[in-house]
Amino acid sequence: MACDRVRNLSGTEMDTGYLVAQRTNGEVFIVRSETTLARANVPG
Repeated sequence: MACDRVRNLSGTEMDTGYLVAQRTNGEVFIVRSETTLARANVPG
């Protein structure tokens, strides 16, 4: 996985360990414990 900037760290991510973020290329991804659980490209 490429290193991308995450805009913010939400309270939910801190509590659950799940990170939901969007890359600069439009891809949305969900990560937990350094494992990518899902990803999808967002049109537009």
